[in-house]
Amino acid sequence: MGKYKNGILGSFTGKVGNIIGSTWNGIPYMRAVPANVKDPKTPKQLAQRQRFGLITSLLRKFRPVVMIGFKHGAGNMNPLNRAASYNLRNAVGGEYPDQYIEYSQFVLARGELTGVNNPQVSAGTAGEIVYTWTDNSGEGSAQAGDNVIATVYCPELDTVAYKTNAALREDESFTFSMPVSFEGESVETYLFFTSSDESIASDSVYTGQVTIPES
Repeated sequence: MGKYKNGILGSFTGKVGNIIGSTWNGIPYMRAVPANVKDPKTPKQLAQRQRFGLITSLLRKFRPVVMIGFKHGAGNMNPLNRAASYNLRNAVGGEYPDQYIEYSQFVLARGELTGVNNPQVSAGTAGEIVYTWTDNSGEGSAQAGDNVIATVYCPELDTVAYKTNAALREDESFTFSMPVSFEGESVETYLFFTSSDESIASDSVYTGQVTIPES
């Protein structure tokens, strides 16, 4: 809002074009009428809305895992907001309107705990998948008793399965029994560690896509 003594052509009140003149305590003021930008729907804004929708919809399904994996971080954001902020920047591919989740870049945990060494996943017996990793206890902050959190997402069913306290770092493997509905479906898999008291997490790793064996 601009203050003036004599106005552009003298003091005035009311609206002239996109300028409003008024007086307060005997002092004349003028201000511009704000542009109407409630919902411009520019291509950039539409693309951002689509990215946001993709990420937040998926993160809601992972909520119990994300609340552990993004528990700690800079600022006052809650874990879901931290996860959304990171994944919006890194885990969306394509161009509007054909944007999609880059599952290999999607992250469920960020933290300072020493991460997973040599992670792999493979089909097991009927209805099962097997995670393996190499025990790197003693490297950095890694401890033999760190917990394993394994997570599976089935895009076809739009459903998540997860296991907290699935195993320990020193165990070097975990066999995950899938829901019957997952059998025959391709799933995206993730793995990360937390300390035994969940006070710190490692970065999650994408362990790849695997098809669940049928009974």
